[in-house]
Amino acid sequence: MWPPPSNSAVKMTPMTRLVAVAIDKDRGSRIALKWASDNLLVRGQTVILVHVRLKQSASGSPLSSPWPNQASDGGDDVIRDDPQMKELFLPFRVFCTRKDIQRHEVVLDNADVTKALIDFVRQNAIDMLVLGATNKGSIFRFKAKDVPGSILKNAPDFCTVYVIHKGKISSTRAATRPPPSSQLRNQILLQASIKYNNTVEQNSLHSTTSSRSHGGARAAEYVKQNLFSNLIRHPKFITDTKLAISDAYSHTDSEFLKSENNQNRDAGSTASTAILVGDRLLVANVGDSRAVICRGGLAFAVSRDHKPDQTDERQRIEQAGGFVMRAGTWRVGGVLAVSRAFGDRLLKQYVVADPDIQEEKVDDTLEFLILASDRLWDVVTNEEAVSMIKPIPDPEDAAKRLMQEANQRGSGDNITIVVVRFLAAKEESSHTAQRD
Repeated sequence: MWPPPSNSAVKMTPMTRLVAVAIDKDRGSRIALKWASDNLLVRGQTVILVHVRLKQSASGSPLSSPWPNQASDGGDDVIRDDPQMKELFLPFRVFCTRKDIQRHEVVLDNADVTKALIDFVRQNAIDMLVLGATNKGSIFRFKAKDVPGSILKNAPDFCTVYVIHKGKISSTRAATRPPPSSQLRNQILLQASIKYNNTVEQNSLHSTTSSRSHGGARAAEYVKQNLFSNLIRHPKFITDTKLAISDAYSHTDSEFLKSENNQNRDAGSTASTAILVGDRLLVANVGDSRAVICRGGLAFAVSRDHKPDQTDERQRIEQAGGFVMRAGTWRVGGVLAVSRAFGDRLLKQYVVADPDIQEEKVDDTLEFLILASDRLWDVVTNEEAVSMIKPIPDPEDAAKRLMQEANQRGSGDNITIVVVRFLAAKEESSHTAQRD
């Protein structure tokens, strides 16, 4: 697996900031989280809840390990199997659920609270750290020397630190440079793009996909679970995004084929993906799923259907030793109606997973994007699709409208449609919806 990219050029917006709140059983921690919710977090964003659990060795001396037992969303044994940890995190989970805020839960084992938090901030490139102060000015009920003061003084210069007392900022220190990249940042951004496709902000990182399987759902499910994680871990994801996309497609395809060694039935999947990095929209496509944008009121295809009868595709297949023949429609080896796909082990020599990649600038003329599998485009033209949903402001309703139209025109099932709306700069938010 690739390591995370070494730096980031993504402009920070609320959904791309890593906000951590240090928590314990004291009331000050709950006040700190509420303040962060009111002032730093937006609906659907992930907050990192960090707890330092004081530990000592059997001899009574502090543990040498600086940190890291980490637990995400309560799924790790660290929290699940520790009744005290479950009890500690419970009120914070309830609060986050009520506020529609996602959470990433972390437990740090250390005898030094200040060192544990600073190391965690440094290693995970945290943008903002919020500390709750008690009436006496200390945090966590720990008998430590001025933890907030030490953190304010020694935290990395890419992290803004807030100390909250009675619901207000008692002290703060602003960051002086952007944060670097980190694996935790990549992980949380990826989770946000998968779980919360109802928010797409300019100048941030988001991704979405439309796919359609053949020969069973295994390939489509594998692509869904692995493609974006492979992409975001590519070392050149920021510096050479197109190369990263191409490599991620190839890597995902090869890993899926390895996982299929014990399967008797061949499986494959097409995919169209859209990656938003800053003001760049990169659309990649393998197969006959299609991406169409509306720019200035007009429809433009930003992907190419990969069909065996296309001159360059047919030539590539034949040069590799394959053939294209008509069996109802043009097919590779008389079997498969697409010339590129994930999987399809028996035809892999001819049916490659090399994506075509197109780039569009996100500006005020870009209104929306449609990603859909071939079952929509078999019966609806690009222009018809754009005209149909242009008056519909809600992306979910727009996707539903296209789905209904495809069904009325006789298209089969197994249709995937994703609609992404890009709002003008004067508007505050935008939404994404997916209908399967």
